[in-house]
Amino acid sequence: NGVIIEDLSVAASKYEDVLRPLMTSSDFRHKLDALHSAFWNSGIFVYAPKRKSEETATHVTLQLQQNQTEIVAIVVVAEENTNIVVTESLTETAATDCKAYRLEGVGIKAAPNSTVKFATLQKLGSNVNSTIVRKALAETDSTVDWADISIGGASTRQETVTVLNGEGASSTITGAFFGDGSQQLDIMAKEVHNARNTKSSIRIKGALQGKAKAIVQSFTKIMKTAANSEGHQKANVLLLSDTARASPIPKLEIDNYDVKASHEAAVGQLDSEKLFYLMSRGLSSREAVTLVVEGF
Repeated sequence: NGVIIEDLSVAASKYEDVLRPLMTSSDFRHKLDALHSAFWNSGIFVYAPKRKSEETATHVTLQLQQNQTEIVAIVVVAEENTNIVVTESLTETAATDCKAYRLEGVGIKAAPNSTVKFATLQKLGSNVNSTIVRKALAETDSTVDWADISIGGASTRQETVTVLNGEGASSTITGAFFGDGSQQLDIMAKEVHNARNTKSSIRIKGALQGKAKAIVQSFTKIMKTAANSEGHQKANVLLLSDTARASPIPKLEIDNYDVKASHEAAVGQLDSEKLFYLMSRGLSSREAVTLVVEGF
């Protein structure tokens, strides 16, 4: 449907006018931003050129395999009136005892009246330590939706940020995770409202067992210039063992009175009454736990 997919190194020369404004920023939030910008060794460019009117969504699937060390850059540009869905699958090349590291940066630019959906399924090996930073800029009447499922890796640090720069822009961040053994997860979801009539939603759910640990941070920032905006958060974590730990940290920072905002966070263990009810109907203890977790 006219969508262009290129190796980022090749696209840097072929589409310099599109990429240069996105790749030359020195607004680094931390040292890992600077490291990634300087040393990325593989990259993908997904580009949807401008259209006269919005059409049906174009689906792009990225299957990325993890070698011992990867520093990856993914750039998605959706011009006016485009609609694109990108699904990313992260898997380990082969099982190994050697430690591996992944540093990935995803950048999205959503032009006026465009729609971008970016989904990630992370199934990295138990020896992989990953840091994945995603950021989107949403212009007037555009939509950016993130979806993320994390079920692998040794330690995983994820940061997903959408900046709503145009009036009428909207964004959702949806996440699900499952931690086992000694896995550690550090998840940050952030929505920044810079313009009027913008909407955002953050919803994260997860379950932990063994000695797994998770920190789940959700942050909604509504600026003075963002009157009549809405921002909502919800985070729920289910603990399946006495040694699993979770810390949901919701945060609202609001500089305008004419807004709607809310946050909700909860951590709990399995409901013993639900388990008893299911087991009284003939399910084993394991089957009952599985059913409750899947329902959650």
